[in-house]
Amino acid sequence: MTFCKLVGMKTKNQLIFVEIADKILLRKFNGRDNLLMKNFIFLTDEGQTFQPSIEDNEIIEVENLQVIGIASGINSDEAYKKLLLENSYLTDTTFETIFCYELSNEYEQSRKSYNLNVE
Repeated sequence: MTFCKLVGMKTKNQLIFVEIADKILLRKFNGRDNLLMKNFIFLTDEGQTFQPSIEDNEIIEVENLQVIGIASGINSDEAYKKLLLENSYLTDTTFETIFCYELSNEYEQSRKSYNLNVE
């Protein structure tokens, strides 16, 4: 049932205005409006990573998180579904659990790199 039918508008101008408003509201409620979309980064703590260069055959395991992907949605559940839809190979991996954090909308501009080997 549309908003127009709900409030019982009578004139043609009122109907046109309310139909446009109704479409905007439906877009927002259905997650079609980018203003409502949030970004989420999906990670796992499963798997292993080793240092890039190994000296004296010493293997040191590094505790880390692996990025599974980034997806957007109204909430994390919707973003998760979108992540799986766009990356169907994920269901074929051996990862059992992943988790996510919400990112700011400007996360791409907030990147900063650091050099660990500065003397």
